[in-house]
Amino acid sequence: AQHCPSITTINLICTAVTDTGIQSLAEHCHNITTIHLNWTKVTDAGIQSLAEHCPNITTIYLNCTTVTDAGIQSLAEHCHNITKIYLYKTKVTDAGKNALREASSKIKISWF
Repeated sequence: AQHCPSITTINLICTAVTDTGIQSLAEHCHNITTIHLNWTKVTDAGIQSLAEHCPNITTIYLNCTTVTDAGIQSLAEHCHNITKIYLYKTKVTDAGKNALREASSKIKISWF
């Protein structure tokens, strides 16, 4: 990650990436706008780091992860440009969905 600070899009679907990897990525690649994390081991801790360091995220795929409302709340607080988020088979509830909608009226939330 430290050798590619200008990355804007990254696809990590079905990889063994963990929160540690996402934290390193977030700390070095602040320009990320699109990130695919479907079927990874990323949790709220990784999402919180991503939200804090990469505020320009517009699209994030979290299908089949253990992300909860806590991670989604971080995205809502820090990433005001999100227009698409994919949450199929996550632990996100209506409270998380509502936090996103309050943060951005342009957001499209997909649950499938």
